[in-house]
Amino acid sequence: MESMSTVRDDETLLTVSELGYGKRTPASDYRLTHRGGKGVITMNVTEKTGRVISVRQVGTDDQVMLITDGGKVIRLDVKGVRITGRNAQGVHLVRLEENERVRAVAGLAEKEEDEPNGPDSNGASGDE
Repeated sequence: MESMSTVRDDETLLTVSELGYGKRTPASDYRLTHRGGKGVITMNVTEKTGRVISVRQVGTDDQVMLITDGGKVIRLDVKGVRITGRNAQGVHLVRLEENERVRAVAGLAEKEEDEPNGPDSNGASGDE
């Protein structure tokens, strides 16, 4: 898997594997590479973890959706994922059935904390 992104030092990178393992790693743990570089190891890939399917920049309050080829969609609070080093395998994020794989990771839009008219409102302010 090849991916390129610029990250802020105060955020972490969420790595997810196809067999449901994942971890967060501080961006500062990754060295800067230049063109022609050999890349950087981000997860210890084994038969137990499977291949890496997603690496994305996340903040502590972010949420993501894990989507499997078996039809499961799991909402995950990023703050619940342990921060580990680059060469670790990670922790189990989702329980999968036999032959089921995580196929996608999608970030959730930020939730609006202060909806002035409630969730059933049409957005009108009523001051007309």
